[in-house]
Amino acid sequence: MTLSCGFIGEPLPDITWSRDGRPIGQEGHVVTTGNRSELTVQEVTRERAGVYRCSASNSVGTSSLQFTVQGKPHPPHDMSIAVTTVCTQFSQTQ
Repeated sequence: MTLSCGFIGEPLPDITWSRDGRPIGQEGHVVTTGNRSELTVQEVTRERAGVYRCSASNSVGTSSLQFTVQGKPHPPHDMSIAVTTVCTQFSQTQ
């Protein structure tokens, strides 16, 4: 998964990425070039789900963009299925 945010500012803003309010650690790779920053997470799991935020800050202020990421759902397990069959017979009387 790759998340991308664009920014402009003078002076050039510093870009930071976070997930659920904590800085991105080893779980992602950040590349910032020109006026764009990208965060790449190799494997999206339920454990990596959360609110990701790209923040741009300089001496004038701060602006941010947030992404809500949901991990892949787990397949169902320990399920039972009940099947009910109803048969109705119609007859024609004369």
